[in-house]
Amino acid sequence: MDADLQDPPELLPQMLAELEATGADCAAARRISREGEPPLRSLCAHMFYRLFRRISSIPLSQGERDFRVMGRPMVDAVLSLDERVRFTKGIFSYVGFSTCWVEYDHTSHISGTSSWSLRGLFGYAMNGIASFSAALAILMVATATSQPLQGISVFCLGSLVFFCLFLTLGTISYYLSRIYLEVKQRPLYFIRERR
Repeated sequence: MDADLQDPPELLPQMLAELEATGADCAAARRISREGEPPLRSLCAHMFYRLFRRISSIPLSQGERDFRVMGRPMVDAVLSLDERVRFTKGIFSYVGFSTCWVEYDHTSHISGTSSWSLRGLFGYAMNGIASFSAALAILMVATATSQPLQGISVFCLGSLVFFCLFLTLGTISYYLSRIYLEVKQRPLYFIRERR
């Protein structure tokens, strides 16, 4: 759960009860409204979920949160993944355990404001897309080139070719940077003291 208590801790008893009642492996919180959130952030989140569902085989629910109660088998499965750049919502879905949902309305931060900027959220979204869709570049190029080419000038056609080329190179560069981070195998955390 988020440390700023935007995920309401009072949901925990309900999540535990749902976990026991349904026999699911995980009880997860899902926000059903974004009231009070900046409109641009809400729009970007909505667009991300739509895009992710179209280009990935990993199911992702609109409004789902990282706030979860998980059984030990699911915890072990999540911890067994050695990824360094982690898109946790995708990971929780990827491991394939059953999930029951506890829905709630958007709540404000108990203290301070969110440390997520639009740029940070964009980076997080790109990590999610890169982690769970290898075909993003192919999809974009196919979309760009699927339009009818009748009547397009040589200049426009050349521009389209360069657009596709740079889009593809940019996507390849992004994936290479992700591979570089994964190959370094840096630990996800350090233990300062054992008791």
